[in-house]
Amino acid sequence: SMYFGDKDTLYVRSLEGPDDRRKILEKVRGGFKVSPDGKTLCFLRAEEHSQVLMLANPDGSHVRKLAVLPRFSSTWTWSADSSAIAVLTWKGVDRNRYKNILWVIATQPPGALYQIGEWEGDSGALLWPDVNGLLVDRRDSLWFYSTPDQTWSMVQDAAGLTAFRPAGPDGWTIAASRHRKSQTFWDALWRVTGLDNGRVEDHLLLLHIAK
Repeated sequence: SMYFGDKDTLYVRSLEGPDDRRKILEKVRGGFKVSPDGKTLCFLRAEEHSQVLMLANPDGSHVRKLAVLPRFSSTWTWSADSSAIAVLTWKGVDRNRYKNILWVIATQPPGALYQIGEWEGDSGALLWPDVNGLLVDRRDSLWFYSTPDQTWSMVQDAAGLTAFRPAGPDGWTIAASRHRKSQTFWDALWRVTGLDNGRVEDHLLLLHIAK
């Protein structure tokens, strides 16, 4: 099956045959994500001047509230084992400054939001490749958060980093996007290596295409 959104409505349809789309959810704000095990949908819903992180079954049934977010968010990701969600929110510090706050919440069983990081400035993507930790874009750098140790390590200093995304089935090979001269290029392929009990030892730049 394939999921797709139209305005605030989420549909599902088969990949083959005639268009048999079915409406399964409404009031979906800010996109949706299917858990890695395919058993749960996560989406944002606006309710009474707040954003709510919601869960539902793949067919749209059993809609339930997971957490009311303390601040605005449009970035979140599932853990590789589908047991938790990391969500990035932001808040203003003053007129020209703001902070990013990274939270984690368990989904099996549902738990409470707890904060694992806070920093000022731009932030982009989140990836949670396995239970050992998350990869996070923090102000022009790629960082790793170790869930066993609850510590942060910088993996790669990357001026102009705007986003990254998976580029391999294991989750630790990523394509990085960097912004230069008013243009954005997917110009680096990184393999994050040396993970030992959640600690980043080094990184390996596999491909860099000069622009």
